Amino acid sequence: MEMIRSTWRTLTDKVLAEDGTATIEAILWIPVYGLLLTFIADVSMVFHNQAQVMRIIQDGNRQLSVGRFKTTVQVQDYITETLSGFADNALVSTSLSSTGVINTSVMVPASDLDSVGSWALVKDVNLVVSAQHLIEY
Repeated sequence: MEMIRSTWRTLTDKVLAEDGTATIEAILWIPVYGLLLTFIADVSMVFHNQAQVMRIIQDGNRQLSVGRFKTTVQVQDYITETLSGFADNALVSTSLSSTGVINTSVMVPASDLDSVGSWALVKDVNLVVSAQHLIEY
C-alpha cells in the first residue's frame, strides 16, 4: 500500500510541478521535425522506386536484346504493365537505333512514386529514367 501512495505522490508532484519550460519548445519543434522526417521518408521512397523503374527498364531492354521480345512495342507493353503496380501515370517510349542500341525512356510523375504524400508539396515534378542496351542477337 505504501508503494501505491509513493507512486501516486510522485505522479501528482510531476503534474503539479511548474518547471515545464522545455515543453513549450517541444510543442513548437516536434511538428517541424515530424514534417521533416516525413519528407525525408518520401524522398527516399522516390529514389527507391526510381531504382525499381530502372530495373524494369533494363529487364525489358534485355529481353529485346536477347530476342525474347521481337518488337519495341512488346518492350513498351511489358514495362507499362510491370510499372502499373506503383506508377500508373508512366509514359514509356522505346526506340531501336540503326547501330543496334535499344533506347528506353520512362517519364513518371514524382507523386506516383512517393508513399506518404508530402512530395505533393513540390508540384509538377516528373522523373525521367532512361536506359540503353546493345542488341546481342
